[in-house]
Amino acid sequence: MKHTVFISIIGLILALGAPAAKAAPYQFSYEFNDSSVLMGTLDGTLQGDNDTIFIDGFLDVFFNGVALPAITAGEIRSVSDFPNGGLQPQVSLSGSLMDVFVCAQGFNGGGNCSFANEGGFGFSTLLPLGFFAGAGDGQGGSSFDGGYTQARWTIASAQVDAPGSLGLMALALGLLVFGLRRFGRARRLKA
Repeated sequence: MKHTVFISIIGLILALGAPAAKAAPYQFSYEFNDSSVLMGTLDGTLQGDNDTIFIDGFLDVFFNGVALPAITAGEIRSVSDFPNGGLQPQVSLSGSLMDVFVCAQGFNGGGNCSFANEGGFGFSTLLPLGFFAGAGDGQGGSSFDGGYTQARWTIASAQVDAPGSLGLMALALGLLVFGLRRFGRARRLKA
């Protein structure tokens, strides 16, 4: 009975140490056919398939080295249900699933966005739509690829795993070893 409670406590400690799905920063980049580059950091939640990232926001984005204006939640949509905005914008680590449309200074009448003047980008593998971006620098700087190329997409986690999880796991393993040694000694004394 005692060791059943002990094992249950260890299981609880391990469960508390397991990382929960939470938003984390990811650095991304995409190189266009004309060598233009869109890059930045998004805030997203990795899903259970360990590939899809639901986008919660963008921390910073640059197009050819020019910073886009700050992007708020209302300026991010899913391409597949645009302009409704009811679906979750998302990208994937592998680049196989892309569905996001951003207008950095807000969508104007009818959901339009002038990328060169307002700044924004969009890409989708769900619709027959290429990849497009603009700096919003008023210089007319924008790029459009007729088709999205998965090999030109890169994304990686921008954070290191929290050492707190490792500490809880070490504690649980230490308690398990301690408990097994006590249990073994108690059995030897009974015999």
